[in-house]
Amino acid sequence: MTINIHYVRNDISVILSDRRFTYGLEGEGGHSDDNIKLSNLKTMGWGWTTGAGLYNFIIPFQQKFSKANITKQSELIDLFNDVMNQTMIEYPQYKERMMTSSVSFSFLGLNSEGTAHQCQIGLLDKTTADKGSINLLPPGCLHPIPPSDFTGDLSDLDTFNQQRVKKLEQENLHAVIIHCLEAFEELSRDSMKASEECDIGICKLSDKEMVKLKLSGNVYDLLNKLNEGTVEDYMEEIEKLVFP
Repeated sequence: MTINIHYVRNDISVILSDRRFTYGLEGEGGHSDDNIKLSNLKTMGWGWTTGAGLYNFIIPFQQKFSKANITKQSELIDLFNDVMNQTMIEYPQYKERMMTSSVSFSFLGLNSEGTAHQCQIGLLDKTTADKGSINLLPPGCLHPIPPSDFTGDLSDLDTFNQQRVKKLEQENLHAVIIHCLEAFEELSRDSMKASEECDIGICKLSDKEMVKLKLSGNVYDLLNKLNEGTVEDYMEEIEKLVFP
């Protein structure tokens, strides 16, 4: 299992994933924390993708998605179903875990009026794919996928307090990333299913361009660095889409 943190507003999207793979139905194969579960989507207008659940499904899906030229929602759903069906053939013992696996992805979309670009994040799982649809996170949404051993109530956690989340709409990228890291730390602190290592895929939108950025490392190390400097000091610029 994993932790995913998603945050989106019109000018920023953030997808954070931890790095732990747990092996076996009950974790009897141990785990490793050096796995990158965040993939760059190279087709124009797409940002990042990650997933939560069975890595035997998530990783092949990401590999195919990152190379595909997806232009329609139906094409992405078809890709999801094709990879899941193939995974069920290869790993029938993991069917139950596959059925609860999900993928997420950031991309450049249009507002409801169709008059301007905005950052968006979509979520796709077996239930939504069977309906032929994709869930889009609303602007201002902080959406977590907690580890499978999380037993608390998300509303009791400090970083998911609605007043704090609402304030993010007025904050700069630096503050948004710190908040997402703090949310990740709060979820991973007592979990055996998630690591302290993470990757963050960021899309930042302005009138002239969309910039794709990446930040990686240990959550405590990153928080210490960002409390001393600016997020721009540590992010890697992956690519830039300039509008005509």
